[in-house]
Formats: sequence, C-alpha cells, structure tokens
Amino acid sequence: MKDIVLQLISLPIAVLIYITGQFILMFIITPLSKQRELISEIAYELTFNENNLYATSNSIDEKEDLERTKLQSKFRTLASKLEPVSKSIFFYNFMSCVKATLPIKDIKEARSELIGLSNGVFSCPSKENERGYQKKRVKKTRQLLKIS
Repeated sequence: MKDIVLQLISLPIAVLIYITGQFILMFIITPLSKQRELISEIAYELTFNENNLYATSNSIDEKEDLERTKLQSKFRTLASKLEPVSKSIFFYNFMSCVKATLPIKDIKEARSELIGLSNGVFSCPSKENERGYQKKRVKKTRQLLKIS
C-alpha cells in the first residue's frame, strides 16, 4: 500500500519537474542562446567588414556599389533583429538585473549604432571626421554588446 501511494505521488511530481524544465528551456535558455548567437554574428560582421564601412573613393563602380548595398542591408537586418530577439527572453528585466543578459537600454543603443553604421556605408573617406565617426560607432557597438 505504501509503495502505491509513493508511486502516485512520484508521477505528478516527475511530470511537474519535466514541465518546469521545458518551460525554462523554451522561454529562457533558448532565447538567451539566440540573443548570444545574434551578438556573435554582429561581432563577426563588425570585425570582418570594419574596413568596408566607408567608401574608398568618391566614384564607386557598379560592383562596389552592389557590395556596399549588401553590407548596408546586412547591418540593417542585424540591427532590426537585435531588439525582438532580446525581448523574446521571458523575465528579461529580471535576467538583466542578475546580469544574465544585457540591459534593454544597451540593446536599443546598439541597434541605433548599427543602423548608423549602415547609413554611413556610402560616406566618403575624404571626410575624415565621417570616417572617425564610423570607427566610434563600431567601438561603441562593441562596448554596448560586451564584444571584446
């Protein structure tokens, strides 16, 4: 009789533990993983394309124009994904307080910096301050997203 009662109690507890684990996995761990994956992709693109973030001359040929348009689109896409991916994390404010994720303020600022980078892809290098401004945007984006 004692074994039957123990089994009847164990089954609902096991089901509850399984459901709780799935909830944590689906609403916390997976979205955190997606956010970190996106930040890693941004880090890669910033490093790989850092020298291509401004035009090399006033006259751009068709091939270079196409490459710059793709680069511009890539940074805009990454920027537009950043906030929704972050907001999909359940208990985001709590996770931010315990430093499990970045503050939403930093995410929004990084998004703005990425959009600024995409806008500056066609800027002319003769404007030395524009070139420096792009470099500052890259540096600030790295700081905000905690990319070393």
